[in-house]
Amino acid sequence: MRYRNRERGSISIEFLLALLGLVLLGFGLFEIGRALSIKQALDTGTYNAARCLSLDPDDWATAEALIRAELQDSILGRDYADDFVWTPHVGSGAFGTVLTVEAYVDYVLDVPLLSLGGVRLYAAHRQPIERYP
Repeated sequence: MRYRNRERGSISIEFLLALLGLVLLGFGLFEIGRALSIKQALDTGTYNAARCLSLDPDDWATAEALIRAELQDSILGRDYADDFVWTPHVGSGAFGTVLTVEAYVDYVLDVPLLSLGGVRLYAAHRQPIERYP
């Protein structure tokens, strides 16, 4: 009887610790899913921008708008639509030369009770220029 009284509240403490671990795991999984969604949108946007620049190497405004639109269309990436940095490497712009479009977003993992820091989500695509002079 005496042993039982000493362990009376231990089940509730163990439950709370397990619950805290599960909540942190749930938030962590959500943040990883969010980062993957933003990375996918950034990857698709850079592909579309590279394709646009392969047809018209001088149309940088449309290429940038394609990346921004892809991030805005992503449900979890809308907050980063204005925070991306992109760099086109067009080279000479002659037919057949390869251009590269690079873009990145600095993403901060936001999990309660943990400070995990940030991650740079990076995407790049290469495409030959297909426009005839």
